[in-house]
Amino acid sequence: MTLKMTRAQAARLGASSKDEGSGKKATRPGKAPDKGRVAVSSEEPERAPVTFLVPLRPQSKHRPRTYPDERSIRKGFREAKGSVEEFMKHLRMRTVTTSETRTFEKAVAQAASMQMKGQPAIEGPVELKLVFMLSGRNDVWPVGQGDGDLDNLEKSVSDALNGITYSDDRMIVSKQSWKVCIDGPDGIWISVSPARNDAIIEALDVVGSHAS
Repeated sequence: MTLKMTRAQAARLGASSKDEGSGKKATRPGKAPDKGRVAVSSEEPERAPVTFLVPLRPQSKHRPRTYPDERSIRKGFREAKGSVEEFMKHLRMRTVTTSETRTFEKAVAQAASMQMKGQPAIEGPVELKLVFMLSGRNDVWPVGQGDGDLDNLEKSVSDALNGITYSDDRMIVSKQSWKVCIDGPDGIWISVSPARNDAIIEALDVVGSHAS
């Protein structure tokens, strides 16, 4: 298996690129342009991590509900005049987020806003760490029916933090999360920090350790 190294990584190791000093950007045949991507900075982030605890029971992101719009149904019956095809042309579907999800995400968003204290969201790539704590015996894994899927627990929190602790959830480049039982109250520990340059090296080290 061949591991590729970014230009930033090569520079840190003292290697130089053939394109340096030429004034031309390197091109990669067959590769899509890096539109919208953010260059890895050689400087360490200045923003401190945003870390806080939300004293709520972790809740999974519910699937949005989709159903026919009542107004379009009435219009369809009125305009169709017995034609199924014409009725279907007027039928519109509505997709809504469940009230449980809206309430939970609002509470997480409010907790995040209080922690930010008026500061703007972290710009650029970020790392996200989450610990979902469920009340119970701390010598068991929380994998019961009511404990939620880890990916859905993550989604409900990452969506709630969007635009508050980070500018957009596509800026999350590194994420660690745990779902555990604790001898105490339910809660969610959250930490958002600017992405460290070392995160790239760490990721490639993980791949490299399994390549041999």
